[in-house]
Amino acid sequence: MHDEKPVLYRVEGDIFGELSRGMSANRAEEVYEAFATVPHLIWDDLGRHADTPYKQGLLDRLVDDRYRHKLPTLIGTNLKGDQLPERAASRLRDIEVALSVGIT
Repeated sequence: MHDEKPVLYRVEGDIFGELSRGMSANRAEEVYEAFATVPHLIWDDLGRHADTPYKQGLLDRLVDDRYRHKLPTLIGTNLKGDQLPERAASRLRDIEVALSVGIT
């Protein structure tokens, strides 16, 4: 028998969209927790839509929460290391919990 665990795939713009709609419905923390605690998160376009301090703060918090709880997070981005948000970049450089694979 397989130990199946949920996987959630989202493009970063959709993550921010869902969080924004959650705020409108007074469910922001519930929506945030869904991203922060899903056993496996596939996050595409990291850093591309974090164009305001508020969005940057959400990105930092989400990356940090998943990092601290050692939850598998597959991240796709076309940004180079020095273009990534600093907190996210520092977490992705931690060789004890992160594996970076460059594809050109």
